Amino acid sequence: MTTYIADVNLFDGRTTKAKHGVLIDDDGRISWVGPHARAPRAAGTGVSVDGAGLTLTPGLIDCHVHLQFDGLADFEAEGRALTTTMAALKAARNARRHLERGVTTVRDLGGIDSVSAEVGAAIDAGMSRGARVVAAGRALTATGGHGHNIALARQVDGADAMRAAVREEIRAGARAIKVIATGGVLTPGIGATFSAYTHEELAMGPRRGGTRDRRGGHPQCRPRRRRLR
Repeated sequence: MTTYIADVNLFDGRTTKAKHGVLIDDDGRISWVGPHARAPRAAGTGVSVDGAGLTLTPGLIDCHVHLQFDGLADFEAEGRALTTTMAALKAARNARRHLERGVTTVRDLGGIDSVSAEVGAAIDAGMSRGARVVAAGRALTATGGHGHNIALARQVDGADAMRAAVREEIRAGARAIKVIATGGVLTPGIGATFSAYTHEELAMGPRRGGTRDRRGGHPQCRPRRRRLR
């Protein structure tokens, strides 16, 4: 059944237009947008939603999330308590929460194994409701580097190991690659100015990811940009 949102303020990413209508087909795709006064006949055959006083916007994109975590004060303790089952349940729930709040695409930048990628595949297949997930699988960090202690990264050293790790994450379903090139605030003793990798190691992440249409990075990586749909 079609859905028609009537008399709504429409923000299209550039401008706001008042008293507009939006017609959504049975498959959830927008089939018509225009002034409410010129709505097509199909607008009167389905479900009607009164949009007066409301504003309709494009879906938001959050480019840095960790769906398997709830953002508790003790991030490290939460990571130690994670199992693959709990990680999957949290990821599915948090992907749904994002969607309910207007975020339609997220980029997950690290977690246990391929859990976030598999949750994303389940959402794509219609098995679960949630934001579209562009998952990086496990982040790549140097031995003892930022994130090694909080269940979101695998430890990788050397250009050859970096190449292999990127291929393994892609094989497991990663659609992005995250290389943790510096320190941060969550791993004791690894400050934000810490340089984790040599230039040779660092270049291998985006290079290997790019050959398979994956993009990745963190502060010191500068891969080509890929537009999220």
